[in-house]
Amino acid sequence: MKKSIALLTIASAALVLTACDQDDAATANLRGEVAALKAENSSLRNRTTDTRVRDLDDDDGEDEDEADYVVRHVGVLTLAVTDIENDGVDNNPDEYSPVERAYPEIQDWPAEYYRAEIVLHVKNLAADDVDLTKQTIELTDALGRRYTDATSDTFGKVVFSVDELASGHTTTAILYVVGKRRINLNHFHMSVGPQYAASGKIVGAEGTINFR
Repeated sequence: MKKSIALLTIASAALVLTACDQDDAATANLRGEVAALKAENSSLRNRTTDTRVRDLDDDDGEDEDEADYVVRHVGVLTLAVTDIENDGVDNNPDEYSPVERAYPEIQDWPAEYYRAEIVLHVKNLAADDVDLTKQTIELTDALGRRYTDATSDTFGKVVFSVDELASGHTTTAILYVVGKRRINLNHFHMSVGPQYAASGKIVGAEGTINFR
């Protein structure tokens, strides 16, 4: 009986040691995975070219202290996407946004379609004021669909909060787009037209900017 108890005790001790070894091995593997993930994250951060800016200065004098937006430069403008809404909507004239009101053909669209609203902060880096009534911004979604007045199943319109953007000032804009099919904004790019001064001269070059 004593021999059986001794053997049982040795076996139990061996199981405990084996379990401890397995726990140590699992912990070591977990630490290794965490270290690998940290290294990968650091590598990704080193490769990114995104510029982030805080305290965007609005014309109304309010600071966006909590803002941390990805900013893109094109010509003499910087653009930061601050909010995106992307939903299916009913074809109801009482609920049309500026994009539908600028596109009479929308009344012939299906009873349900899709609309996205992309809110932008736009800053003028030029020495001249920029005439925003002449400024164009065209969206291309992740599936390569362009939202302009040139297609029968998509349309887009940008609405700025001011007509003229003074040198060094920031304003807001909303890029409205509608489509008969779902709008894929997992990533997208904007084609920004040239920037014009009030005098009519071009003060900034056109360009395309990507957002992910």
